[in-house]
Amino acid sequence: MAFINTRVVEASAPLKSAHFPFLRGEELLEAMSWCATDYYAKASTGRPFEARGLLVVGESRQGKSREIQRLCDKFNDGSVIMPDGRPAIIIHCMLSGKVT
Repeated sequence: MAFINTRVVEASAPLKSAHFPFLRGEELLEAMSWCATDYYAKASTGRPFEARGLLVVGESRQGKSREIQRLCDKFNDGSVIMPDGRPAIIIHCMLSGKVT
């Protein structure tokens, strides 16, 4: 007796990994772009500053984590160079969904 139907897995796996653009993704990109631009401008001064961050909240199982990870991966590809010459990288912290 097999518990895994491999034909279903083969057919559905590509759909599970696909990216479907939504309006919320555009809004997240805009917010991330604003934060990155603000950080870059402040870093350009060479003086200490406070960075900004994003807090993304919403209903469970709506794709928040996947959308954030997708944007972070794009940003962290090494194409953004900071004023000091180092590649920019976003470090993110995802809180457990079990925490209330």
